Amino acid sequence: MLGVAVAPLAKGDGRVQLIGPVPAQVVPALGVTETKVNPAGASVSVSVTVFAGDGPLFDEIRADVQARGLSGHIHLLGLRRDIANVLAGFDLFVLPTHQEALGTSFIEAMASGLPVIGTAVDGVPEVIDDGINGLLVPAHDDRALAAALLRLVDAPDERRRMGAAGMRITQTRFSVDTVASEMAAFYRNSLSERGVA
Repeated sequence: MLGVAVAPLAKGDGRVQLIGPVPAQVVPALGVTETKVNPAGASVSVSVTVFAGDGPLFDEIRADVQARGLSGHIHLLGLRRDIANVLAGFDLFVLPTHQEALGTSFIEAMASGLPVIGTAVDGVPEVIDDGINGLLVPAHDDRALAAALLRLVDAPDERRRMGAAGMRITQTRFSVDTVASEMAAFYRNSLSERGVA
């Protein structure tokens, strides 16, 4: 299952970009999750893209998905509190945000062993090592996003490798001990610079 965006859907949010040109280019080409048998008896790969989250554009996006006849490929779950359970069903996590302070959603996905695709904005490149635990694409670049999706959808070994790397990164760089130590050092340095400590 292609996991997409575990966060609110709002104006200026790159996740809406996936509803636009990307499904038209990518959804028919995906084949990562289910296999169904058609009436002729041949196997047909079926992909499902899942959006978990809520926000001011949710109803508009749901209507657009239905109007385009994509309801069989795109599922809008709405607000979910059981993100670990949602992520457990995915093969890939995508969040083409246009702004993201740190990228906590990416860290959660990486901790679940998922490869991630994100945009090279704000703090996202601090979380995603391009080509190591996921792929970075420029914001607002539909073609680059589609290419990244197709690259990982067609490469289960690369997805597994990136997922394992992401898990290792979360266990080291983003562990509670590491983050607490870095935060304490930041405060000590800040106080020292002000002559307080």
